[in-house]
Amino acid sequence: MAIEKDWISEAGLRCVCLIVRGTHRCGYVQVSNDSPLFGMNYDQVPVECHGGLTYSDVANDGSDYPVKSDGWWFGFDCWHSGDGFIGGGTHERPERSLNYVVKQCESVAKQLVEQDKRQHA
Repeated sequence: MAIEKDWISEAGLRCVCLIVRGTHRCGYVQVSNDSPLFGMNYDQVPVECHGGLTYSDVANDGSDYPVKSDGWWFGFDCWHSGDGFIGGGTHERPERSLNYVVKQCESVAKQLVEQDKRQHA
């Protein structure tokens, strides 16, 4: 697992793109400890992204996945039946590029901020 990009989204949330096993990318977006979304399972949060959310967890419990830090992470992967390997994508199964994952993370971050606002209201 290697961090390919770690940044703050336009919506103000931390995002990370990881390359997993050298085969595919995963994208993660972090919400703060005081967010009403903190602790929620990914299937409880209606967010649209590539393949849907497939991950939610904290990474301050001794693990460093996706990145050791405070906060709660939501993630998605690019390892679905229509996804190609990094460096081996085809027309039918394209590789999901870093740019693609960044755009997906930006979209997820924006949606999470909107969800957070609705739950605080």
